[in-house]
Amino acid sequence: MTDGTKRYELEFWLEASAPRAEVFHLLADPRNTNGLTPLWFDLVPASAVPNQLAVGTRIDYLLRWRAVPLRWQSVITELEPGKRVAYEQGHGPFLFFRHEQVFEDCSAGTRVTDRVAFSPPGGALVRRLMVVPDLRRIFAHRNERALRLFSGRAPENS
Repeated sequence: MTDGTKRYELEFWLEASAPRAEVFHLLADPRNTNGLTPLWFDLVPASAVPNQLAVGTRIDYLLRWRAVPLRWQSVITELEPGKRVAYEQGHGPFLFFRHEQVFEDCSAGTRVTDRVAFSPPGGALVRRLMVVPDLRRIFAHRNERALRLFSGRAPENS
């Protein structure tokens, strides 16, 4: 990590009808990314995503962040199938970016913990005014879509 790296953490729960293995498959599989992110972010894989993910897998994306088209490369740096996956930015707009997802069984069903560590260009001002609000919106959208999918209701486009 670089100096100035900040952390953002979020937890959410899916009820018992959402088994951990299925939640992991939905949220950790990069092939599902575009369907779980808001349309304004427009995150689309630009390279083939292998059926079997592994540490070292690189996935290229095209995205549109605040109307600016960008290229992003994620590299899987840690993987425990069904339990945990971590992606780091290989190439992209951040000085450093890491997203870890942890999936746990709990009495209420499946708990998902997202931990993001990042260092944006532009420092604290960009982080506070742009990155953190956008992370909140992206994760809120993703979590709502997942809740709808596991409750049996078809998700709506947003």
